[in-house]
Formats: sequence, C-alpha cells, structure tokens
Amino acid sequence: MKIVVNDLAFRFPLYEKDRTSEAVKKFILICRKLESISCHNVERLVRSEIDKESELYPTGTLYRVIRDISDRDDRKYFLGLLVNREKADVLIDEPFIYKDLASFACAAAKEDALVSLETDDGFKQIEIKGFIGRQKVKIRNISCEDHLNYYRDILGMRIYKANDEKHKKDRENAYGKGKTASPMNLSDKEAQKLLDEAIWIKQRLYARKGNCNYAFQNTQDCIYHGYIADDLSDDILSELYGKKWD
Repeated sequence: MKIVVNDLAFRFPLYEKDRTSEAVKKFILICRKLESISCHNVERLVRSEIDKESELYPTGTLYRVIRDISDRDDRKYFLGLLVNREKADVLIDEPFIYKDLASFACAAAKEDALVSLETDDGFKQIEIKGFIGRQKVKIRNISCEDHLNYYRDILGMRIYKANDEKHKKDRENAYGKGKTASPMNLSDKEAQKLLDEAIWIKQRLYARKGNCNYAFQNTQDCIYHGYIADDLSDDILSELYGKKWD
C-alpha cells in the first residue's frame, strides 16, 4: 500500500512555534516508522504539492519550520518528504473536501491511507471524514503511535511475543505426549529485530542469526512467537543461506 502525505494538514496553522516544532517532530517519527522494515505492507510514502510559504504559526512559514529543525538528519528527511518523494498518483476526477478545503492527493489515498501532521483535531483521528463529490467518505489516517497499532494488520507489522511456556530459553521442552519444543535463546528485543527481517518460505517466516536458524509461528493476528529450527529441509535452508544476514 501507499501512504500519502496529507497536504491539507499543512493548511491549518498551530499559532505557536513550540507546538509546531513538536507536531513536526512527531510527524517525522511516524513517517520514519511507516518507512521502516517493521511496516511490511507499506510500499512507499508519496507526496503532494505543499506551499512552502504557508504559515504554520505567525511569521513561521514552512520554509522557516524546516530551517528550525535542530537535528540535521530529521531536517533532511522532512525536506525529502515534501520535495523528493514520488508524487501521489491522482487518478480521480474530484478532490477530497475537508472543512471546505480540497485535495486531490487525499482523494488518491481513499483506498490506502494518509499520514498527517496533527494541526487540526480531525487529523488526530484514525479516519478523516469528508466528501468526494456528494459521497461521504472516511480515509484511514495515521498520525501517532496509537494509529500504527490500530492499523498494524493492514500495515503488515509483525509483533513478537515469546511463548516462554513452550519454548524455554536454554533447553528443549516436553510439552505433550511425544512432543518436544525447541528452545528460543534470543531476548525479546533480538527476536523482534530478527522477526522483522524474516522471510516467507512455504507459508512460514524464517531467519538466521549467528549459527542458528529460527522459525516464527503466527500466534494470532500479527503476533508471532519463535524458536530455533534445527530440522529444516534442504530447500528451506537453500533460501535461508541465499540471503545475507547480519
């Protein structure tokens, strides 16, 4: 899926410099997470035309807001979102109307989602309500951590949750008649990182770290647990060894 940068959000001033700086900082964080390895279904973020002379606070044009971002990497990233990203494909005849403001880019996100700077209460919601023509529409919106969690399935996020009862850390575990579970020797943090890097092979996620191969099994929704996989078939091993692992 594509995530469209909400151009309408840059047309609602926050009136205070500090509030604007905090909103921009939060926006950058959310965009980075959407473009990170953890959101596997996000193909890319796309931009729309945004007036860089628009004021987000009195005398504070967007150009000035960009210059005032203290972190160099954040400043470069934010500018890239507004200038260098691919433009949204506008294949719709009518714009999305929100509070009498129109956006064709937002209309293009109807089947995908928007990422929004929180300049208006409507942009803090999980859906932005408006009109396309005479039709009332709701467009998915992402502007905070809660929204990432709410849309985690759609975004393709994978969440690691250890099954400590079944997969012990340092030994195999008998958990049923004639059944033995493999150990899981990674910390939750290490396992989460590896889960995000894991690849699909025969409808299951596998990864490799050090001298161990790991399998990740879906528990429910986007939640997975993992374990050391010592008995993998040659075809699975071939795909695992064909990828470069950290």
